[in-house]
Amino acid sequence: MLLADNNGRKNDPWVVVKMRPSKTEETRDKTTRLRQGFRRCCRPADIVWNKPLKDGMRAAWAAYLEEECAKVMARSDGKDMALKAPDRKLVLRWL
Repeated sequence: MLLADNNGRKNDPWVVVKMRPSKTEETRDKTTRLRQGFRRCCRPADIVWNKPLKDGMRAAWAAYLEEECAKVMARSDGKDMALKAPDRKLVLRWL
């Protein structure tokens, strides 16, 4: 399902904006530019809760990538130069 307002702008799945355009140009411009929804109040909370989680995962991913690159560079035979993806158990330990 595609959710959009009268002007065809896509919105978040929980927000459907249906309104008639205002006859006053100033109001019409204001209502068409402002997105309706909860992002204004939820975004700061989302950043506060998820930033430490993402920072920890990013640091663990960088350390894993350094180890894998060191392993690949240590191989001098030139075979199997591809990096290996981490398994799911390792990724879950990063959380």
